[in-house]
Amino acid sequence: MESSRKLIFVHCLLVFLSVKLCAQSASEQSPFSPVDFYLQAQEVSRLMDENEHRQAETALIELVNVDPNNGSLWNLLAICRMHLGNYEAAIPAYQSAMSLGYYQPGAGEARLSRTYFALGNQETGFEWLKKCMSAGYRYKGAILRDTAFADLLKSDRFKTILDLQRIKYKSREEGWLADISQLVNEIKRVHYYYRNVELPSDFQDTIERLTNSLQDLSDSEVVIEIQKALALIGDGHTLIYPFGMNEGQLAHHPIITYMFSDGLFIIDGGKKYDDHIGKEVIKVGGKPVTEILENLKSYVSADNPSEFKWVAPMYLMFTNYLAASGATLSEKSLEITLRDEAGSESTIEVDISRKAFNPANAPVRLSENKLNNKTSPLSITRNNEAFWLKSYDQSKLMYTQINEIQNTKEESLSAFSLRLKDSLARTDSEYLVFDLRYNNGGNARFIPPLLKTAIWFESEKNGTIFVVMGRNTFSAAQTLLNRFERFTDATFLGEPSGSRPNRFGNEMQFRLNYSGLMGTIATGYNQGWTSRDRRIWIAPEIPVSLKSSDYFAGIDPVMEVIRQVVSLSNQ
Repeated sequence: MESSRKLIFVHCLLVFLSVKLCAQSASEQSPFSPVDFYLQAQEVSRLMDENEHRQAETALIELVNVDPNNGSLWNLLAICRMHLGNYEAAIPAYQSAMSLGYYQPGAGEARLSRTYFALGNQETGFEWLKKCMSAGYRYKGAILRDTAFADLLKSDRFKTILDLQRIKYKSREEGWLADISQLVNEIKRVHYYYRNVELPSDFQDTIERLTNSLQDLSDSEVVIEIQKALALIGDGHTLIYPFGMNEGQLAHHPIITYMFSDGLFIIDGGKKYDDHIGKEVIKVGGKPVTEILENLKSYVSADNPSEFKWVAPMYLMFTNYLAASGATLSEKSLEITLRDEAGSESTIEVDISRKAFNPANAPVRLSENKLNNKTSPLSITRNNEAFWLKSYDQSKLMYTQINEIQNTKEESLSAFSLRLKDSLARTDSEYLVFDLRYNNGGNARFIPPLLKTAIWFESEKNGTIFVVMGRNTFSAAQTLLNRFERFTDATFLGEPSGSRPNRFGNEMQFRLNYSGLMGTIATGYNQGWTSRDRRIWIAPEIPVSLKSSDYFAGIDPVMEVIRQVVSLSNQ
């Protein structure tokens, strides 16, 4: 036993000495100390910003010779050489970055393709373009806008690789078959999960039934069935839009509803239906609305039941989805049975339009109350703004609503985060509210400055954070929610979030060649916590739902609860 311990000790000592000697040798051979390396890397950033590509190239060559393991440096070197017209030398730099996994799927291949085209080597350029698409590259639009590919836009080979061929189909059935095939192939090409495994059997069965019954279905019915198949993929980012197509345009009506905790109520519908705002929807097309909603779930792509509550009112506007969910309707109108505040029921006929639906009319966020000129709370009246803040000095509370994880033309989210921090520093705020109820995403790379401000408020000002969440808290907003949960002691209020902590996202837009149907496919996986986290949402610690009576009275129950909690903590 003793001799065994000695052998282990000697072995560890030899390993330590060899590592130390290697490090000393590398240090002696390197022209830079670690600090010099860092300073030169900073100088490269300055040179790149000032378009001094020749000097930047020289500096980068020295850096990659010292540290060949940094994909970012190889990418910058390739960019420099492209700017200098040294395309041949850019190729090995791009390949080095690729070998280190620096690029997203297909992005490195796209860069090599454009480089070979710039060299005039079309054959190799096409080969890399094909590899780019096979690797799951999701930015077709970027390729089409890239001047390096401008001369290829009319090339049949280019169109074939990017699946942009405009074919004259012999029949509508042939056109739809081509569209269905295109969509299935795109899912197999780019979907984060189904790129590597078989598509779900129920999805395949639904697609097979659809292709076998095309001659018996109208164009709009085909659209509905395609969405039904996509809902079986099982995530909220893989779907088709119910508008914007050339073939299969969906009929619609103007009534906008909202799923309150006590039922489905009309909140808007245009001047013709103003008298019915505030009434509960009991039946649609002669069928109980509870059954319509239950049947509608088969046609809606959603991460969880909370997201379904968010998007269902939009689908309820399209009569083709209502018919598929069991409603009876005529060509020109739809019967809706309502119940007023006194409990009296009545049935109205709502006009059906077959004109192109305006996406601006889609109920993405809860709109202002239009009943009896009651004023809506700020959380609703300003939910169309990307982000804003308001200080409530008397209660020492700072309220900020983040409705998009995006920069605006007027202000970046980073600048807003600094402005929020400055406001917190200048006031006596002890409580900070982040309202994410109406935030359906954006770009998660803009999150860190906001998170840093939240952490600073807790650690430096010993502040208390409340995070308001709900059915609209989706995609990148879910990522922000995940990080609040992980890195702060915030208290969550409201409804369950509209996404899962671990979920598919990073959607790629597509457009089908025959019908013009548009939609998105999830191409990435966002892991907010460990791989073992199987929650379908983040649930609030203080559940607060929105009743129709509160909405129509202009009351924000979440803020009422926060004020009560703050008042109790100050006693």
